Amino acid sequence: RERDELIIGVCKRYAKEDYREHKLDKARDSAAMRPDAYMYTKHLFDRFKGMEIINTDWNIYTQEINTFYETCKDAMTFRNIVNEFNKYYEDNQHEYEQMLMYYVYRYFLDAVYDYNVLLKMKGASALALPETFTQFARTAAEQLRWKKARPLVEDELLTHLCDQRDALMAGGMDETVATAESLRLTGDPYEIGTELDRVHRPKTPKLLFALAALIALAGLAFTALVSFRDYELSYFAVHQSVALLLGTAAMLAAYFLDFTLLGHFALPLALMFHAALILLGLLPIGGFWLRYIYVSTHILLRGLPLLFPLMFAVLLYALRGRRGWGVFAAFVCLAVQCMFCLRVPCLLDLGFLFLCDSALLIFCARNGWFGLGKKLETLLTTLPLAADIVWVLVLGANWFARQLAIVLDPHSYIDGHGYRTVVLRELLQNAKFIGQGGVGPYSAQHLARSEGFGMVDLQAHALTLLVHRCGWLALIALVTLLTALLVLAFRRCRRQESMLARLVSYSVLLSFTTQAAAYLCCDLTLIPISGGVAFPFFTFGIKTILLNMLQLGFLLSTLRVGSVVRDKDVAAGPVRPRRRLRVSFTWENA
Repeated sequence: RERDELIIGVCKRYAKEDYREHKLDKARDSAAMRPDAYMYTKHLFDRFKGMEIINTDWNIYTQEINTFYETCKDAMTFRNIVNEFNKYYEDNQHEYEQMLMYYVYRYFLDAVYDYNVLLKMKGASALALPETFTQFARTAAEQLRWKKARPLVEDELLTHLCDQRDALMAGGMDETVATAESLRLTGDPYEIGTELDRVHRPKTPKLLFALAALIALAGLAFTALVSFRDYELSYFAVHQSVALLLGTAAMLAAYFLDFTLLGHFALPLALMFHAALILLGLLPIGGFWLRYIYVSTHILLRGLPLLFPLMFAVLLYALRGRRGWGVFAAFVCLAVQCMFCLRVPCLLDLGFLFLCDSALLIFCARNGWFGLGKKLETLLTTLPLAADIVWVLVLGANWFARQLAIVLDPHSYIDGHGYRTVVLRELLQNAKFIGQGGVGPYSAQHLARSEGFGMVDLQAHALTLLVHRCGWLALIALVTLLTALLVLAFRRCRRQESMLARLVSYSVLLSFTTQAAAYLCCDLTLIPISGGVAFPFFTFGIKTILLNMLQLGFLLSTLRVGSVVRDKDVAAGPVRPRRRLRVSFTWENA
């Protein structure tokens, strides 16, 4: 409603004939008298390069414009052409005014679909912007060493200069004098640029780096501690060290590579990723022979679902403004990811994936991301998701009842799925607050095994081993560190203005949160199953450490440069209206 009232109010203001004629006369006089106007208009047309071409005649017009500017060598030539055109069109000014009015009107209608009224009006009024303002803002922005912040600073300075000029003109000052006074009051562009350079710097999230490093080093230290005390776990100490080295390299690569690349190539990246999932899902169940090596499909594919929420966020960004087809494509890709998890198979991965992707999809719908309206999009996304949950609960009622029975009374299933729950629960019940705890009858027998069993068999339950060897205080400290990292990152990510930055950061935070919660519930025997999820940065495994560190790199990248990123700078595709408007009217009717 506020947007509609804004557009109606602006339209009423410009609909007044005296106001419109006054502005048009001043624009004509300013364009004819500015000595360097042709330089900015040429720069304006250069900005259309790389945009989607709707009408192929645009290439012809572009060539004609380039030819014109090649023949127009100086300001005097351009001014003569403008004066000649004004004299030639003196009796047909209504046609030019009609064209200009349609241009503004048409771009106002485009703003209804993407809510960006300011951007559309900047394009409509660019030719009336004084060249001195543009040169001032560009000179100040060039003093910034951080190139990503230059467009934002230039835009802010132009807005400030125009607002200051309009305020002076409202006080009765002439436009030329107001322009010069606005520049004088603003100051020297080199000094302003130098001062802004001190403010606009990449913000390194040092505290988040420190928290992630503490958790990772704690996992390495615990693995080394267990390895020194149990010879059969020495392999995991080397394994964890290699995983952390590779993970650190992946994190730094994603951190400095810049997350906006995900937005620039959002659609092809998402399509290739989901096509690869379909191909990987066709691999034989169990495994296959590669010459003389047997490759287990389960081991090969397990761990990949950790990356699914991030790639689903990239897909959602690519579906911006795609309306009903966008919602349909999102559900298709969600189904592809779920089918891949069933193919591995891992039910815990499936639940983790469904929660993260559903939250991202509802978040986009609540922001009207697909162009159908917030209420309709929320309805179209929540109803199918709720139906899927009900369908799974109804069909899997017997299975859920059995899992609940194992959690409540694992000794009744000691010969089957309840054995591991009994062993873990005995280790937890005999644990101390600080120091190594005791064991129960089943856990003592299990830990006494050798030849690849015993402690090695429990390496997938790192938190239970941590409580058994170091006490409950160690687990509380570890959970506190991860909670502090997630809360601090979430508070910073909420201030992001770019939808791409929010989608990427929220997908990573959802991934870490659900992983930690699922892994903690498994090790505390609240869930009688285990899967490919991990406690971020702590648990064993090259793939889990590598993928989680890669996601952490993208998260930190959003916090580093996200403050100066705008979606229009990394748009994955144009926002298209549902129907293209064709307007035909005469000047009298208008």
